[in-house]
Amino acid sequence: MSGPRAMVSRYDRDGIRIVEGDAREVSQTIEPGSCSLAILDGPYGMGKAAWDRVSDLPAWYAPHLDDVDRVCGASASLYVWNTAEGWAALHPGIVARGWTFRALVTWDKGVGFMAGKCDVAGLRTWYDVTEVCGFYQREAIPFDDVFGALAARMESERRRTGLRRADIDAAVGAANVSQYWWQAREWRCPTRAMWAALARVSGGFAWSWDDMKRDEATARAAYEASRPAFTCPLGVGNVWSHGQVTGSERLRAADGSTLHPCQKPLAFAERMIRASTRPGERVWVPFGGTCREAIAAQRIARADPAEAREVVTAELDEDGRDYLGAVVRVLEGRGTAPPTPGQVSLW
Repeated sequence: MSGPRAMVSRYDRDGIRIVEGDAREVSQTIEPGSCSLAILDGPYGMGKAAWDRVSDLPAWYAPHLDDVDRVCGASASLYVWNTAEGWAALHPGIVARGWTFRALVTWDKGVGFMAGKCDVAGLRTWYDVTEVCGFYQREAIPFDDVFGALAARMESERRRTGLRRADIDAAVGAANVSQYWWQAREWRCPTRAMWAALARVSGGFAWSWDDMKRDEATARAAYEASRPAFTCPLGVGNVWSHGQVTGSERLRAADGSTLHPCQKPLAFAERMIRASTRPGERVWVPFGGTCREAIAAQRIARADPAEAREVVTAELDEDGRDYLGAVVRVLEGRGTAPPTPGQVSLW
C-alpha cells in the first residue's frame, strides 16, 4: 500500500499559491487565523467520480471544517458549494461550529443545461439545473456585545428618571419607537429632537445627546472594523444565472480535451472574492479542482494591483487528469483564454 503523497508546489507567485497535495496537509502550512475567507467546493456525494463517492458528507467534511476554523480569523466568511440535499446535510454542523447562516445562493444553469442529457418523457421528477452554495459569516465582536452597553445606559437613564416606555413614545410622537433604544439587537440612536423631547418630560438625562452620538459612533466604528468584509454588487441577489462554462473560458488539458465536467464560472469566484474580502486578505480553497479562485484572483490583481488578494489552494488530482497543469498554463498565459466578452465579470 502506497503512503501519503508528498505535497508539490505547482505555482507560487504574486500572492497565489497552488499546491498539489492533500488539503488537510496543506492547511497545516497556513498560519492560524490568517484567512478571511474559505470557499469549499468538495464532494457532492453523487458518485460521479472516485473522489465523489462519499456516503456520509457531514463526517467527511468535519475535519476539513476543523481546518477552516483554524486557518480563518475570528471574523471571516465561508462559502460551501453542493447539491441542495448535500448542503442541507452539512448545514447543521456548520452552524453548530459558530458560523452564522446568511444566505443560500443558487446557481441557475438555465434550461439549456438539459439539452441532450435526458429524455423528458421519461422523467419522474424535475430535472435539476442548479447547484447551491451556503454563505456563512462569523464575527469577532457580537453585535449585542457592542450595542448592549448603549442599550443598558439608556435603560439606566430611563429607570433613574422614572419614565415609562409609553410616556417616551408619547413624548416623541412615535408608537413603539423606544423599543429600539433598550434592545441591543435593535439599537437605533434617537434623533436630537427626540432626545430634547425626552429631556422635557424627564427633567433631563445625565447623558447628553452629543455624548451619546459620540459613544455610538465609537462603538459602531469598532464593530464595523471587526466584521468580515461584505460588499453586495448593485442589483445582485442570491440567484446567479449563468450557463454551463463553454468556449474559451472552459479549462482544457494540453491535448485540448475537456477537464472536469461541470466547471464553475470564473465570474462566480471573482464575485465571492470581491464581495467577501478586502484587498490584501487571504482566501483558503481546500478543494481546488480547476482553481477558479486562483485565476479570478489573478484577474482582479491585473485589473488593479491595489485590489489584489492572496489565494492558497490545494488539489489532490485523484482523477489523474492534471487539472493543475492546465491551471498553471492559464496563469502563465499559455493556456485557456479569458472569458468571452460579455461575461468578463458578474461583479
